[in-house]
Amino acid sequence: PLELLSLGVRLGATYPKRTPLDADAARRRHLQGILRVREAHPEMLGEDGTEYLLLRDGSRVLLRTRSDIRQNTTELVVAQTPDGTLHQRHRRAPGRGSNGGGGGGGGGRE
Repeated sequence: PLELLSLGVRLGATYPKRTPLDADAARRRHLQGILRVREAHPEMLGEDGTEYLLLRDGSRVLLRTRSDIRQNTTELVVAQTPDGTLHQRHRRAPGRGSNGGGGGGGGGRE
């Protein structure tokens, strides 16, 4: 930090702060940005709120869309935490599947 100061670099003034100080405010800004894009491109949304990637050949790919985003609300419904509680319900029992990930959603072309 002293070396940066000697070069005239000041965090938040001449160099952006890389870690949000208010995580909830940063999540809200992010969610608002997502909702603006969704509103501007309704052709990319399914009836249930899932999103599609439109390909040049006219086909589309179903994308995984978080349940809180599909609800089109500015309310923070999901908050990922470092303790992993959000993901515990998606873990498979030992010996069932090799990738350890949850199934379903995404990857299919129409």
